[in-house]
Amino acid sequence: MSSLANGETEGHGGVFKSVAGASQRPEGVRDRPPIANGPKAPTVDGAQGTKGKRNRRRKNKGVAMSPEQGPRATEPGSRGVASVGASQPRDKIQNSRQHVDQTLVTGPPLRAILGNKKPCFAWRDGNCPRGDRCRYSHDPKIRDAASEQKALREAEEREKRERLLTEERERREAEQRERERIEREERERQARERQEAERKEREKIERIAREEQARRERERQEAIERKKREEAEARERSRIEQERKRREKEEREAREREAREREQRERRRREAAATIQLVVGGSNLVTFGAGFETRSIIAGFDLCAVVVRNLTADTKKDQVARLFMEELQLDPLTFCVSEMKYDNGGQKAVVLTRVEDSEAIETEVLQGIEWRGRLLEFEMGANALWGKMNASGSNQDLNTLSIFWTVPSTTMIATYTSMEEAQRMARRLDGRMLGGRRIKAAMNERPNGPAARYYVPSSVKVTNLPPHTATHELWEIAETTSIREVKGPVYDLDSFKGTLEAGLKRHDMIRGSFQVTIDGTRVISKVRFPSHETAKRAFAAIEAGQFRFGQNPRLRPVLPQSHEYTISIIRAQYDAQRKLWDEIAEGSRGRDGAFVRINEGRHGRMFIKVLGSNEKEVGALKVRVESLVAGERLGAEYWHSSFLSNQGASFLSRVKTDTGAFVSVDRKVHALRLFGMNEAKAAARAIIEEEVERLGFLEWSIPLQRQSVSFFVRVGLKTLQDALGEDNVSLDLTSTPNRIKIKGGDDARHHLQKLMEEALASVRDGKVVVQRTGDGETCPICYDEVSSPDVLSCGHSYCEACLRHYLISAADSKKFPLVCMGEEATCGKPIAIPIIQRYLTPQRFNRLVDVVFLTYLEQNPRSFKFCTTPDCTQIYQCDNGKATHQCPSCFSKICGQCHEESHDGMSCEQARVHRNPEEQERLNNEWAARNNVKKCPECSRMIMKAEGCNHMTCPCGAHICWRCMGVFDHHEIYTHMHSAHGGIHGDEPAAPPPPPLQPQPIPPLRPFGAQPQAPQADAARRVQEEADRRYAERLRQAEMDALWRRIEMDRRLREQAEQARQILRRRREEQAEELRRRAEAAVAFERAQQRAREEQARRQKENEGGWCTIM
Repeated sequence: MSSLANGETEGHGGVFKSVAGASQRPEGVRDRPPIANGPKAPTVDGAQGTKGKRNRRRKNKGVAMSPEQGPRATEPGSRGVASVGASQPRDKIQNSRQHVDQTLVTGPPLRAILGNKKPCFAWRDGNCPRGDRCRYSHDPKIRDAASEQKALREAEEREKRERLLTEERERREAEQRERERIEREERERQARERQEAERKEREKIERIAREEQARRERERQEAIERKKREEAEARERSRIEQERKRREKEEREAREREAREREQRERRRREAAATIQLVVGGSNLVTFGAGFETRSIIAGFDLCAVVVRNLTADTKKDQVARLFMEELQLDPLTFCVSEMKYDNGGQKAVVLTRVEDSEAIETEVLQGIEWRGRLLEFEMGANALWGKMNASGSNQDLNTLSIFWTVPSTTMIATYTSMEEAQRMARRLDGRMLGGRRIKAAMNERPNGPAARYYVPSSVKVTNLPPHTATHELWEIAETTSIREVKGPVYDLDSFKGTLEAGLKRHDMIRGSFQVTIDGTRVISKVRFPSHETAKRAFAAIEAGQFRFGQNPRLRPVLPQSHEYTISIIRAQYDAQRKLWDEIAEGSRGRDGAFVRINEGRHGRMFIKVLGSNEKEVGALKVRVESLVAGERLGAEYWHSSFLSNQGASFLSRVKTDTGAFVSVDRKVHALRLFGMNEAKAAARAIIEEEVERLGFLEWSIPLQRQSVSFFVRVGLKTLQDALGEDNVSLDLTSTPNRIKIKGGDDARHHLQKLMEEALASVRDGKVVVQRTGDGETCPICYDEVSSPDVLSCGHSYCEACLRHYLISAADSKKFPLVCMGEEATCGKPIAIPIIQRYLTPQRFNRLVDVVFLTYLEQNPRSFKFCTTPDCTQIYQCDNGKATHQCPSCFSKICGQCHEESHDGMSCEQARVHRNPEEQERLNNEWAARNNVKKCPECSRMIMKAEGCNHMTCPCGAHICWRCMGVFDHHEIYTHMHSAHGGIHGDEPAAPPPPPLQPQPIPPLRPFGAQPQAPQADAARRVQEEADRRYAERLRQAEMDALWRRIEMDRRLREQAEQARQILRRRREEQAEELRRRAEAAVAFERAQQRAREEQARRQKENEGGWCTIM
């Protein structure tokens, strides 16, 4: 076997390409996968015959390998000789090679081995399709020999390739070593050059450094000299600058001290001149000056509200006040901007002012006022404040009569076989459209009277059908033919409207005011009349049936009451006061003069209406309702700021659950309001008092802003400890942020808030506040050296704690105005309102305002009086010259002379006698005694003896002896007169009595300056003295009654509080007893369970022991 070019080897029957030749394919061309039947066997002879050519054209089925990987084994399952891998040991390859050579050289000839048959090339290739029927030889030795020969050649090629690769690797390594040597020599040369250059550079740098050092040394010496000169100059300049700064600092401190003093004087002056306007008692505008001096009072009788609309969204209260002062020329003491509210993208202001001023404003602003680019609108209204009822409707509504009736329609009854089907069809038919109408369907109810015999329970009543609808028109949608028509409101609507309008014209209807609208199934007609009386007559005519005839429908008229007022409350308040509301409703039921109507609205609110035709009765009932709606406002001792939080709301809810009394928070004045029965309110007061007391002992931790910590370290902590006690105040500087901890109620927190505002103000103004001392001054209250002083506008210093206690206790002393106690209580300068506000909590301030107001009324009974209606809190000014005053709340009219209920046609004295039955009785007795008039012993009728005997016969039938006024039988009276009085005559007949006192006309007023006649002057003086005496007596009696009522009220409150405490104590004892019983029951139950478990264990043990015995 000889070697050929390109890696080919010559074999039997053809040429075989070696593995090395296969590895020379272009990169990227993949070897074809080997055929599963193994490598192709060479031909037997060396001839290149047709079969040999065909075999050479076949694809190589042998093993392919790359130079890097070596030969690959044939695929699993292939037939023929297995290839020898690259990892096959060299000795095994040599043995195989020797065996093949020996077989091919020394063995018998190939034809001798195969016999006469020629070898099958397809068999050699491993894929002869003929199998055993093939005429060529299928000797396995040929294929095996070819495979071994091929493996041998592949091994030689692989060995050769490895040798070539080794040589190539050694050559490359030699070249790499040569390159490395050259590079190393080059690096050494460059290093030597670099070292030489660095040496030269170091020498150069050292030389330059020596030169630079010498230069710096020269400069250092020069700098030392220069510095000495500059330091001397600087010391001189510093001395001059310090002297200048010292002078400037002294001047600045003097200016700042003067400015602070000037600012303090100006602030004290402003505070001393400051006034405050408040709405007191719900409807009175009161102006207070320094010390709570009452400057002016506009009573609720003379006050009204003016609503200013179309204001800009950024308008402030002071701007509205300037508008009224500058544009409308009103005195600031006569009006007050009560509140600002958003209204349609802008704002509206509610201003309280006098009635006469509002009338002048209404006249002046008929066309509106242009202000800040807008045309303002003014609306004059009533003095409606919190808790007051609002009028429903206007005068025009009172004269409008509304009439309702049903539209003309047909009604039918559809009958079904079962109730389920009827109910289902009622739901389906309701709301369906038929003939342009939305019909209504509901289960038919059993009628009364003879029509009940036609009633079928499983029937549906269909209403609002168009008039003249036939029954067959309803068959399809009703899904039944059992339909019958019943009597319904079928009439001509246009004709009826004309008839109704003509009838209303006969009752003085305003022409052109008859309007008719259709709302679903009903017709609504609104008619206006000239007055409420004419509308009432038309209403009565409709109610009497004067407009109902023929087939016309029944009319339902609605006329607003002449007086109607509405207010709404939440459902919780109504539930707590349900019994009281029921009493008011029951008491007014059946009365046309005034009655109450209560309805439930949406969102859980209850609407209370007071209606009626009698103004006086409506007013009295309205006052009762308003008083019930307002509830009971608790004092400052029942308040804590935590009631504004969610925890406070939860506590108040528990109070309602435990006592039944509803408690609400009045956020305007920071107070609680109680609603409910007296017993429930007393229990609620006791619980709230205990809660406030408990909260007062809690410790409150308030974080401090970083810039205010230094203030509390220097001043605030000591001030709080002086006011609240050292054990009740502490400053925690270890926490982040720093905190101050206090114990106490709202008074302590208010004092802390005051100091925190002072701290922030000092930081904002850049002032450093140090511990304040009184510089040896004495406090006018404690007569000790002032600590933490506060200076009043008059210049006297007080301890903060003393001044605070003085202002808090002012509500109990009732001595106003509040003045300075300096100079042994001779200073007398009033304390400014802002100072009082700084030291009092809002609750105590509001209570002080109420006390000041009531004290002023008590001290000025000739100027202001309360309304005469019970429970009405309105006051009026009685020295303004008005003849009659009318209350805006209860509408009662009061005489301006005697200050009692108005009495038209009678003098004050006659009205007094008329109102006092005892006085009337006394005067009648005096008149009877003077005029020989006596009362009948039987009927108390006044009888007079004109003439005749002493036998008097009363119209009641009694026979009376005139001498002893005894009553006898008509057969015995004469016997009595003879036996007892000696005859039937005894007294002379008396003269006819003068007529009773008649009302005298009021004498005309005399001209100014004219002197009255002496007798008339004396009589007038005596009358006036008598009137003054009676007035003083009534005033004293009223004060005694008021004092007695207050004492009685205090006693009742104490009793109720004690009763509530006892109830709570009993409830707690019952709860404790219940808990004890439950604990005992639990212990007993546990013991019973323990005994049961022990018994069970004992039985189980016995059972187990018995079983062991049996075993």
